Amino acid sequence: MRLFIAAAIPEETRAQISQIFANLKKEYPEFNWVPEKNYHITVTFLGERSDEKMPHIVEAIERSVFDIRPTRLFALAANMFVHQGIILHLAFNRNKDFEIIRKRTADLFDVEKENNVAKKYIPHITTARYKLPSKQQYFHLRKKLEKLHTDIEFPVQELHLYQSITKPTNPEYEIIHTFELVD
Repeated sequence: MRLFIAAAIPEETRAQISQIFANLKKEYPEFNWVPEKNYHITVTFLGERSDEKMPHIVEAIERSVFDIRPTRLFALAANMFVHQGIILHLAFNRNKDFEIIRKRTADLFDVEKENNVAKKYIPHITTARYKLPSKQQYFHLRKKLEKLHTDIEFPVQELHLYQSITKPTNPEYEIIHTFELVD
């Protein structure tokens, strides 16, 4: 099972995010746009894990979040990461609680490298992926992203352990377990 820990995005917020990127979706139909239902903020990617270890995984995550309180996330800006291609995303404010959970779970599951724990964590929602554009296209797209109005905030009162199920177009995400953040 391919697993990750993430915050779900409320339905109303998902609709707001879709609206923010609506014009870009029309302008760039060739991009691989993430379906609204798949919006989430990954805290820790756990990778492939065997089904029989699930009780231990759930217990370890419970121990990692036991003292974490509910929080709010505030969108900062629409932006893009550049790797083998580009990843459009909506970046959120730095969140110490997410960083604590990320560090604890990455240590527990020995996934520091996969999660780039040494690098600054940017909570974000991936909205689209595409091949590397030309330099001119890149700067043009960056200007368009900078102009998007991203006044979004939402509460996070629970985290989820998700299973990622690979499909030909977009993966499907199934919630395996929910972890309440307690005041």
